[in-house]
Order: sequence, then structure tokens, then C-alpha cells
Amino acid sequence: MSQRVLDENRLLSDGELADILQVSRSTISRGARDGRLFPNNEVTPVYINGLRRWKASAVASFLRAA
Repeated sequence: MSQRVLDENRLLSDGELADILQVSRSTISRGARDGRLFPNNEVTPVYINGLRRWKASAVASFLRAA
């Protein structure tokens, strides 16, 4: 996992999330579609104008718990 500090007040794009988790963007897309990206859906996407975004605060909480 990345050691980068997250600004928890923003929304992350699929590419930013992929960089943080060190996976491919296609892994993010597949995982978001089938609901298996995060166990127990601990982090769910937010859609704004049809674009998928991820709450940085939820991602940070997930990473701290991992």
C-alpha cells in the first residue's frame, strides 16, 4: 500500500484509488462493478454526474484498519 498521506476531505478518482492501492484501474472498475473491491462493502463509490468517485475518508479508514 502507498505511504502517501491522504487528504480525507476529497473524492478520489478511479486512477487515484488505483495508485493508492497499487492495483490497475481495470481492477478498480471490475471490483466496483461486482462489489468485491472492498470486503463487506466498507468503501462504496459515490457517483457525481455519472463519474465514479471514492471518499478519501472511507479509503483512509479502510487502510488504517488493514
